[in-house]
Amino acid sequence: MLDEDWKYYEDSIKKCIETKDEHICEFRIKKADDEKIIWLESKGQLTKRGTIIGTIQDITSRKNLEYEAKKRDKLLYQQSKLATMGEMLNNIADDAVQIFGGMGLMEEMPIQRFWRDSRLERIWDGTSEIQRHIITRSILRPLGA
Repeated sequence: MLDEDWKYYEDSIKKCIETKDEHICEFRIKKADDEKIIWLESKGQLTKRGTIIGTIQDITSRKNLEYEAKKRDKLLYQQSKLATMGEMLNNIADDAVQIFGGMGLMEEMPIQRFWRDSRLERIWDGTSEIQRHIITRSILRPLGA
């Protein structure tokens, strides 16, 4: 068992003994042959004789699925931010040009460059429709759609 999991496991056993409640604990061990980490779930109850009877189950695949789901959610969050940032930048640049009117389109004004660059940013990122399509496909693919 990994060192950082020992205290959690001991506390769970102590709580089981004190409260006579069910003990449930997840912990990790390292395989000796390839140093691979395996997740285990331990469940048990205190018997009338004062011993704990329970089971230990390998939950590595479940933990890997949870990790992959978190990673996918983080990627979707980043993609959706990227899709909206190009539009937001363009809206802000358009508003600035509107405020300055015709002067906003003259090359001497820095706003003209912001407006032009904001359009390029949207082109480099891909159109908003393509970004939305990619995000939607990423969400629906794990559901079999």
